[in-house]
Amino acid sequence: MANNSPRRNSKDIEELESAFNKLSDNDKSRSSGAKYASSDNRITTVLIICICILSVAVIIGGILIFTLNGGNKVDSDFTILGVNVKGMSRGEAVDAISGEFSKLYAGNSITVSIDGTDIQITPDISNVSLDAQEAVKAAIKEDKNATSFDLTPYITFEKASVRQLLEDAAPAFTSTLTQSQAEVVGTAPVDLLSIDENASLTLKITKGTPGKKLDMNILLDRICNAYSTGKSTVTYEIPVSEPDPVDLAALRAEYCSEPVEGEFEEKTFKILGGTYGYAFDDEAVNTAVGKAEPGDIIEIPFSWTKPEKSAEDLNGLLFRDKLSTYTTKAGSQGNRDTNIELASAAINGYILYPGDVFSYNGVVGERTPEKGYKPGATYVNGETVMTYGGGICQVSTTLYYCTVVADLEVVERECHLYASSYTPLSTDATVYWGGID
Repeated sequence: MANNSPRRNSKDIEELESAFNKLSDNDKSRSSGAKYASSDNRITTVLIICICILSVAVIIGGILIFTLNGGNKVDSDFTILGVNVKGMSRGEAVDAISGEFSKLYAGNSITVSIDGTDIQITPDISNVSLDAQEAVKAAIKEDKNATSFDLTPYITFEKASVRQLLEDAAPAFTSTLTQSQAEVVGTAPVDLLSIDENASLTLKITKGTPGKKLDMNILLDRICNAYSTGKSTVTYEIPVSEPDPVDLAALRAEYCSEPVEGEFEEKTFKILGGTYGYAFDDEAVNTAVGKAEPGDIIEIPFSWTKPEKSAEDLNGLLFRDKLSTYTTKAGSQGNRDTNIELASAAINGYILYPGDVFSYNGVVGERTPEKGYKPGATYVNGETVMTYGGGICQVSTTLYYCTVVADLEVVERECHLYASSYTPLSTDATVYWGGID
C-alpha cells in the first residue's frame, strides 16, 4: 500500500529545532557547560521520536480513511447503464458510467409515449445529469452479494420544464367523467288485462363518457427511471374511469310489469291475475349500450309479454258450453215489461255450482215498489188480480224451459191454472211470493 502521507521538508525540521533550542537556552541559565552538551543530545533524540510518531500517525490515518471509504474498487456484480463495473477502480467506474450516460442522453431525446402519442423530451428541456462520483462511491459501499444498483438518486433533470411540456400536452389526453342518464318517455298502459294499443313507452339512455387524467407524478418517476436504466422510451397508459352501469333493475322496478299467470277462483268464480307484462329487454339494452359511443343516445321500446294463461283466455273458457237457450216474446205492456226487466236482471249472471239448488223467489226476492216493481196482472186462485211484479212468471217459465232442455234436475215446479200464450203446454212455471216457487 502506498503511503499517501505528506513528507516533512527541511523548513519544518528547522522550526522544530528552533523550538527545542529555546528549551535548551532556558536550561543553560540553570546549568553548567557540561550540562549543555547533555541537553543537546536529548533534543536530538526527542526530535527524532516526534518525527517518527508523526509519520506513523499519518500512515494510520491513511489506512483508516481508506478503510472507511470501503476500498477503491467495486466488488459487487453490478451492471450500470449496461456497463458491468465489478472489479473496476473508483476512477474507472466513474469514467465508464459517465461516458455511457453521456452517449445515451447528451445529444439524444427521450420519447414519452402517452396512449400511443409520442412526446419528445430533448436534452435542452431536461438538462439531465448524472453524479457519477457519488454513484460509484455508493456502489463501492454496497454489499458484495448485491446484484443490482439503483442509479435513480444520482440523476437530476429539470422537472419543472419537463412537467410544463407534459401539462401543455395533457388536454389532448384528458376527459371528464360523466355518468349515463336514463329516462322513460311515452304513455304507460292503464290496464294490463289486455294489450293497450295506446300505450307506448321508450327507455331513453344517454351514454356517459369515461374520465381520463394524466398522473404527472407517476409519469415523472417513470422518466427518471428510464434515465437510470438507460432507456430511451417511456410508455404510459392513462387509467380510465368508466361510467357506472345503468341501474336497469331500478328502472324495471319503477316502470315495468311482469306478466302474471291467471287462475280461476272457484268460490267467487272470478279470474285472478292473467295480466300482460310490459317491459324493456335487458339484453337489448346492454347490447345497444355496449355498441354506442360515449354521449350517444340509445332508445329501446317497451314491449308486451303475454302470460300463458291470460284473463282473456280464461274468461273465454268460462261458460263456453251453452247448455240450452229459449226465447219468449213479451208485448209492450208498460208495467209488465218493467217487471220482466227487473226479474231478468236479478237472475242474470247467477252462477250455480254442482249440487246447488236454485230458488227463483230466493234470488229475485220479494217484488216491492221500493225495488221498482209495478202492478201487473196475476192469476190468483183462478182470478186475475193486480199485484206488484205481475208478469214475472214469463221469466220463470223461460228459465224452466231451459232447465228441462239442459237436463237439469227440477226439484220444485208448478204450472199455471191456464195455458200461457208465450210457451207451449206443460213448459210453463208459475211463481208467487210467499207460496209458489
